[in-house]
Amino acid sequence: MPSGPAHQARGKRPPRLVEHTPPHYSSFAFGFPVSGCGFWNFAFDNLGFSVSGFDELEKEITKLMQDEDVTKKSGIYPYVLTREEKYLNIRAFTDNQKREAYERQKGICPKCKEHFEIGEMEADHIKPWHEGGKTTAQNCQMLCKADNRAKSGK
Repeated sequence: MPSGPAHQARGKRPPRLVEHTPPHYSSFAFGFPVSGCGFWNFAFDNLGFSVSGFDELEKEITKLMQDEDVTKKSGIYPYVLTREEKYLNIRAFTDNQKREAYERQKGICPKCKEHFEIGEMEADHIKPWHEGGKTTAQNCQMLCKADNRAKSGK
C-alpha cells in the first residue's frame, strides 16, 4: 500500500474514500481523468489532507463547479489545494463593463485620485471574487495599473 511523505511523517494512512468522491466532478481533477476516488486518495496520500473538513471541501467544489465566473473548471481542484485563484481563470470584465466603470468614475482612479486614460487602467472587482463578488458592471472599478497591481498582492 503506497503512502505519501505527509503520512509517513504521521505514521498512519488515511481511509480510502470511494463512497465519498463526487464521480461527476472527478474527471476535472488537475485537468486529467481520475477514476473513482483517485484525486482524493492522491490528496490524502501526498498532500496531508485529513478526513475532517472533507464535507466542506466537497461543498466548496460543487459551488465552484456551478459558479459561472469560473471559466476553467479543471482548475478547481488545484485551487482548493493551493488557494491560488490563477487556476480558476475567473471570468474577466467585458469591454462594456470596463467602459461603464470608467465613465462612472470620470477616469479617476479611486485609490490615488489621479486621472488616467482608459488604456492606462485595469478593471478590478470592488468586492473580491474570493469574498463572493461577481464579475458584473456594478462590481467593477477601474484602477490605475500601479494601484491595481499593489491591491492584487493583498
